[in-house]
Amino acid sequence: MHLPRLLFAAMSLLSSSAVLAADSGKALLKECERVSSVYPLLMMAVMLEGPMNCGLSDDGSDPVDCAANETPTEKVAHARRFAIRQHQEAAYEKADKACGAWKANQENEGLRQAVLSAIADARAADTWRPQPAQ
Repeated sequence: MHLPRLLFAAMSLLSSSAVLAADSGKALLKECERVSSVYPLLMMAVMLEGPMNCGLSDDGSDPVDCAANETPTEKVAHARRFAIRQHQEAAYEKADKACGAWKANQENEGLRQAVLSAIADARAADTWRPQPAQ
């Protein structure tokens, strides 16, 4: 599995673009292109970080959890990574949909504001971390 490479590529794209110029249509198009390239990578990352079925038990009745041998510390770290990727994926999905709507009608100021807001939320998701359990 190439999970580290996939995550590295996603994180590089997450952090690589410049700050949006609020009045620049070209900058907004470029940001939407970035969102469209990051979103599928985040979908893959969620699938790879999520629960995995490693086949069936010897009698064929129950799926075998790939993470069954993880230590409690590893399970917590895995769950944390999974929560982060899910949060990022949801924010980028929203931004991707907003970009699609705006691209279809770039003259609509309401759609432009919606895409600016969705992209800001996606950028905030880049650094979001779940609260530690107490």
